[in-house]
Amino acid sequence: MPIFTVVAGPNGAGKSTFSAMFSRPGALIFDPDVQKYKIEKQYPDISDDAIGSVLTKEYINFQGKALGKMLHLTVETNLQSDYLLSSVEIFKQASYDTRLIYMLLPDIATSIDRVALRVKQKGHFVDIESVKTNFEVGPKNLLKIADQFDRVMLISGFNNNPQVETQPQLLINIENGMTRYKSDEIPDWCKGIVNSTEVAATYNQASKGHKI
Repeated sequence: MPIFTVVAGPNGAGKSTFSAMFSRPGALIFDPDVQKYKIEKQYPDISDDAIGSVLTKEYINFQGKALGKMLHLTVETNLQSDYLLSSVEIFKQASYDTRLIYMLLPDIATSIDRVALRVKQKGHFVDIESVKTNFEVGPKNLLKIADQFDRVMLISGFNNNPQVETQPQLLINIENGMTRYKSDEIPDWCKGIVNSTEVAATYNQASKGHKI
């Protein structure tokens, strides 16, 4: 069964670093931050609206290619909106397994520092206001859409030394509204969002008639 995977989280959480690891071999991977950086570099005066339009068209092309050939597709996102909700339903109708992986960071300062380090390493830049917005809005949209996916995983993308790559820590795994795994060592800074996601996913699935 092909898989539609959404790898979400704030800037600097490790989405681009680990999206390939979270994907099946041969999966198409759509990274909007990288696409946006390329567009801005080529067209410095392009408006935000125009960039958004180009990114949407690019994503639709990726989606069409995946569906046309029944390929795995992974999409990286900050979850600034619930735009991908329509895609989840489209892929479900096409007999895809749908997965949401949300990578967490402890605070906005960590997200900003990660982006600054990435820029020093020749990675793409994201302005501070966008970083703040993504950090604050992402978890809210996570709670809105988590129950729409067949599988939801929350992962810690934090380590004490960001210059040393470590494996992300799985915090919770929810499948079809049932908690299959929950870590006994969830850091204090993310207990709230982990518990809220668990409640939202299981409650909403139950209200749809799924067995809990």
